[in-house]
Amino acid sequence: MSPSIKVPWSDHYALKARIDFPPPPCLGGEPIWARPQRLMDPDRFRQALRDLAPPGDSLTELVEGWNTQLLAAIDEIAPKRPLRLRRNRAPWFTEELRKMKRDLRRLERVWRGARDGASRTSYRVFMKTYEMAVKAAKKSYFSASIASASSRPAQLFSIIRSLTSLEGQPNLNNNLTHSCEAFASFLRRRSCCSAMTSLPIWIQ
Repeated sequence: MSPSIKVPWSDHYALKARIDFPPPPCLGGEPIWARPQRLMDPDRFRQALRDLAPPGDSLTELVEGWNTQLLAAIDEIAPKRPLRLRRNRAPWFTEELRKMKRDLRRLERVWRGARDGASRTSYRVFMKTYEMAVKAAKKSYFSASIASASSRPAQLFSIIRSLTSLEGQPNLNNNLTHSCEAFASFLRRRSCCSAMTSLPIWIQ
């Protein structure tokens, strides 16, 4: 822990410390081991404990013998397996965006440590670049999804529902009549625009 720091806006002192803690399993730590519940069969467990070795003379030997046999029985029935940690990533979040996000966090740490104009400018410029890349990736992914589902109405409306039911925004499915009318109006406008652009232009 470093010495205390005098801050000008308060009569208290700020303490700056660094706490080291192990990373979670998904970031390179030790895996989490667990026994599958679907394999835990009480009948098989009783069957495995039917032929137990004779107990020892002392209480310590008796306890150790029972623990060893119980552990061997449960290891045979439901052995421990490493858990597969799954992270629900957005389907449009590519490896390139993941690398850009790491670079953005690195620039942010540099700016927060230096607090100068150059690092702040670099951080803000790269943040704008990252935001534009995210928008382009979303647009490309959802455009391809809508195009691939053009002949499947159920999947098409499922994609549209996912786009109009974002977290933190009102769900348009609560008013189905309004949603259908709005979508039909949008299709009519798109059809009119397409028809107007396909008309020949006469120059007098």
